[in-house]
Amino acid sequence: MIQIKFKNLERSELAQEFALRKVRALIEKFEELEHSRIDVTLEMENSPLQAGPDLFKAKFHVKTGRFKGLFIAKADPNLYRAIA
Repeated sequence: MIQIKFKNLERSELAQEFALRKVRALIEKFEELEHSRIDVTLEMENSPLQAGPDLFKAKFHVKTGRFKGLFIAKADPNLYRAIA
């Protein structure tokens, strides 16, 4: 089961579908993930105290199964590069 969460970011069908495609590609490579619970969090960090660009983060967390506890996070000024 794959769950996509948005944090400090408006829900976007395009971003959600892009993240699902990336997770499904991982599942094709690592079939043990097929029956795992996977949470993907897409978030935006923006400091109200400092001017500057937004920072997008994509976090991948496997909650159950053989790879339980696996956590990967990536940040980038572009949301889609953070997901990739």
